[in-house]
Amino acid sequence: MSRDPSFERNAREFADGLSSLLTRTITYQPLVCSFVGGLNVALVQFRPDPDVPEQRYVELENGCWVSVLQRVVPNPEDPDRVRTAAYSYSYSLGPDHDEEWLVRYDYVPERAAQEPEHPYPASHVHVNASNGSYDEFMRALSEDRPLSQVHFPTGRISLEDFVEHLLIEFRVPILYGRSVREALEILEEGREEFRKKRTS
Repeated sequence: MSRDPSFERNAREFADGLSSLLTRTITYQPLVCSFVGGLNVALVQFRPDPDVPEQRYVELENGCWVSVLQRVVPNPEDPDRVRTAAYSYSYSLGPDHDEEWLVRYDYVPERAAQEPEHPYPASHVHVNASNGSYDEFMRALSEDRPLSQVHFPTGRISLEDFVEHLLIEFRVPILYGRSVREALEILEEGREEFRKKRTS
């Protein structure tokens, strides 16, 4: 099977739009669109260091780190569009992302469906936190599952929603001397563009 040139064009255009949201608000590092073999599958993510291709985090102006990953496939209802098949957006308080991540939003419908023994919502959020009452509760159930592994259900979260969350809740610095209001307007433009494409 060979990759459809129109999918490649649409995926790159989609990635450029997402990248623009980030580079106009919180990071100078653009997103990169890469393709999986000859398949109609694209990965949209940061690649800050070509020597470490699996590294998906970039450092923000406040010393914290952010990761964005989207898996994009053709939209079966419209060949001129793509759809997000999975995503993961993560915010880390330090460079040790395995230990210092704080929050991660995931949309993984295929993986969720593959684990019938432990069903969880396809759209969910993880929080890297501890809670003594939760630990006691789990011990009473004879379970040993950290709070960070709990899948708290959410609706699907757009990249605009994630960036807005970082700006409002964590005061992530905004680039180019823009105000919060200006950054939120950029994010709303992105949402509006997405709505237009869905209805056209």
